[in-house]
Amino acid sequence: MCLERQVIEYCSPTLAGLKTGSLFNCRYESDRELAEAVEDLNLTLNKKDVYFQIMRKSKGRALIYVYRSKKLEEALTAKDTEELLAAMGYVGCKAFEAIEKLRQNFMCNKDFPHEIGVFLGYPPGDVMGFIKNKGKNAKFTGCWKVYSNVEDAKRQFGKFKKCRDTYVKLRETGRDIEKLTVCA
Repeated sequence: MCLERQVIEYCSPTLAGLKTGSLFNCRYESDRELAEAVEDLNLTLNKKDVYFQIMRKSKGRALIYVYRSKKLEEALTAKDTEELLAAMGYVGCKAFEAIEKLRQNFMCNKDFPHEIGVFLGYPPGDVMGFIKNKGKNAKFTGCWKVYSNVEDAKRQFGKFKKCRDTYVKLRETGRDIEKLTVCA
């Protein structure tokens, strides 16, 4: 199983250090093959502070969370984020514990836990806006639904697209995922 192409396509802003985390769905044939592929990616990229976690598996599809642990720890300890997550039962969690709680939320519910935005690096105001408005009334929609600063979000979306396009081209020229991943 080769996840590298999908990781580069869907997670390049995280690999480049522009984003806290990314989430993508992939098909897999066997649990063992998936576990080995994720383990290989972790062995290759943990030294650059990039980690892979299987969040949920169902009917031959896996939802994989890719994140930068230092950026996630910073996001989780920001005052507005701490308050938001505390209301959802994430009290005093370190990154590993918070990811495990999020993973449990994914496995127990068919819907996406709305707090996922925090783990992906979305602005807390947008995460709170999404929850409060039940996903409606966004001021702008791009990589996520924007409820606060539209201009900042548009700039971020542009950076993410440019990063993805660049990484996809570099992969096509033979650059591997380890060389494309920026150190923390």
